Amino acid sequence: MRAWLALAAVGLLAAGCQTMPQAPACPAGQDYLRTAQLFFARRTGEEPRVSDDEFRRFVDQELTPRFRDGLTVMDAAAWRTDPDKLVSGAARVVVIVLPKGRVEVDKIDAVRAAYRTRFHRDSVVRIGPPACVAL
Repeated sequence: MRAWLALAAVGLLAAGCQTMPQAPACPAGQDYLRTAQLFFARRTGEEPRVSDDEFRRFVDQELTPRFRDGLTVMDAAAWRTDPDKLVSGAARVVVIVLPKGRVEVDKIDAVRAAYRTRFHRDSVVRIGPPACVAL
């Protein structure tokens, strides 16, 4: 009986491994890579605004030394729900295509912590969607 239970458990584990999502097939000339999208609040509600020069210095000092292969910075508007109202604010979005086979979590977390500390922000939102990328 124990042998049967052990065999059944191994079979279930193997079946579970087979149902894990696989990387999609990318079109010819593209690789399946991870990306990091970081959302930096520049002003929300009554907080002082992070100026263009301050953000540029932050990019030069914190982001580009860690991500030498490049990144993209975009202006954005952000909204969040305060207890009774929707609050809008200025934001910057940084998109980084991560090198194949490296996740770079430590570098991303260091950038997020540096921004929170330097500009006294509660958080820097990070999402990490995979993408088919042609370099």
